[in-house]
Amino acid sequence: MQSENVPRRSHYYTLDTGGGKTIVAVAYIAALMREDLEMRNAVDTVVWSSPKSSFQSTIQLVGEWVREAGLKAMALPSTGVPQRGAFNIVNDDHLRIHLEKLVADAPRCFYVFDEVDRFYNQTQRTSAALELAQTCFRSLCMTATPLRSNKYVRRHAAQHAC
Repeated sequence: MQSENVPRRSHYYTLDTGGGKTIVAVAYIAALMREDLEMRNAVDTVVWSSPKSSFQSTIQLVGEWVREAGLKAMALPSTGVPQRGAFNIVNDDHLRIHLEKLVADAPRCFYVFDEVDRFYNQTQRTSAALELAQTCFRSLCMTATPLRSNKYVRRHAAQHAC
């Protein structure tokens, strides 16, 4: 159960394919940055996890939406350190490769886990995403695939409920 004094750290969106998950996420983050003083003071970077199959199109689509706000979307630098003031798009299979550096910067980051249904199984990718979700300032999980029955996910959710 969430305490009234503790901000909600994570949200989960399920929207149909083509339902506008990307624009909803960008608009949500922009609204939080405008209206949530705590977030505005704490977060200076967005890290957006994307499957390899949609990696380039995610950079392009997010870039189109954030350009109006004077921001940019870019691939996570090869160093694994997110570029401040940008939407850093990372292939979700690379979360584990850059985990140490991403965790170090996570408290100042808002994380988006796109196609979070790819994290339902107990894998290194899932473990990395769970660690980042627990250490980042706030996160958003999105999918067009409804949550399947998965004992691992249910157990984790019960242990880490806000």
